[in-house]
Amino acid sequence: LKSAREVAEIATNRQFLDATWVLKLDSFPTTGSNFPMWDCDGSIRLPRAPVLTATQVAITYIDTAGASQTLATTVYGVDIASEPGRVYLLYNQTWPSTRGQKRAVTITYHAGYGTTSASVPERARSLVALMLGDAYEERETSKSGTLVVQNLAVQRLISALRVPL
Repeated sequence: LKSAREVAEIATNRQFLDATWVLKLDSFPTTGSNFPMWDCDGSIRLPRAPVLTATQVAITYIDTAGASQTLATTVYGVDIASEPGRVYLLYNQTWPSTRGQKRAVTITYHAGYGTTSASVPERARSLVALMLGDAYEERETSKSGTLVVQNLAVQRLISALRVPL
């Protein structure tokens, strides 16, 4: 069950049960830059939806002198209504400069629907159940002369639940 849930979460870019996520970036967005987790407006996409609360998002970074800093919450806001959630600059603020090193920015956040399966939307629970059923039916390592086709219901649920990154 846990494996089916994890595979469904990966396929949909969602977090079904509450968990803490850590996003590591080499730097903050810069004007005109193009990076997979950045939007053209300079916001940063958080790769698991839904983000639980804006107050549980923390950003640390390595400054140009090599010291670890915590970014004040007066500098950035968190959009938890969008999927994926986003971290963005507040009015008249700028991202700080970071040391030119890998993984200089760390964003820690909480995502998920709740702590029990009852809090997970029915479509997501159905997806996990179908994936679990498929895994049980196709549990043998190989079958001679059998063509394995992914369940159409699984494909449709993944498509309906997938959060585009």
